[in-house]
Amino acid sequence: MSKVVIFDFDGTIADTFPVVLDIFHKVQRRAVPLTKEEEILMRGAALMQVKLRVVIKAAARLDIPFWRLPFVFAISQLLLKKRMNEVQSYPGVAELIKKLASDGDELFIVSTNSTGNIRRFLKSQDLSDHFVKIYGNVRPRNKAKVIRHIVRWRNASPGHVWFVGDEDRDVAAGHAADVPALAVTWGYNDLDQLKQAQPTHTVTSAAELYQLIDKGTHETN
Repeated sequence: MSKVVIFDFDGTIADTFPVVLDIFHKVQRRAVPLTKEEEILMRGAALMQVKLRVVIKAAARLDIPFWRLPFVFAISQLLLKKRMNEVQSYPGVAELIKKLASDGDELFIVSTNSTGNIRRFLKSQDLSDHFVKIYGNVRPRNKAKVIRHIVRWRNASPGHVWFVGDEDRDVAAGHAADVPALAVTWGYNDLDQLKQAQPTHTVTSAAELYQLIDKGTHETN
């Protein structure tokens, strides 16, 4: 039986961080590379268009005056839109998507990033034809609602639907939607943050993710 696999985007499929980091340096006209501590802060605030509260908290420590935040956000969003073709998928993820699609599984994206940005990325990676539908501009608190909508729309059977994300809030959305949440370790949250959210499974590679979905088990690890 085919499965319904719902993906988050940033940090799960697309590695947007290197481009966002480069944009940050250009917007701030900062020639000095970020320290390790600053890079950790930046990684936590990297999705500027959707993590305003996180960025505000980190702004002072990243030498961004509060009054400059709206400018930084606006310019960063514009530049990211123009540079989505530079964003790469995480190792093995494009192959994973193609393999799941070839198995007959139905794939979806539910993301806080814009639908336009996601489509640009998918086109650049030759992945556009592998998704049934893309839900962009979804606020974090509405992810569970969209996931439930997909499950009802596709009449997905229990045990044959997954939500894959890289953050604790993705895990929370999966739980709220009564859908098993698979947490990948290559994104924006570290392993400790993910484990605290108690995902159904934590995976460290695309190959492991494929095996888990292909096996179709929903046992908690």
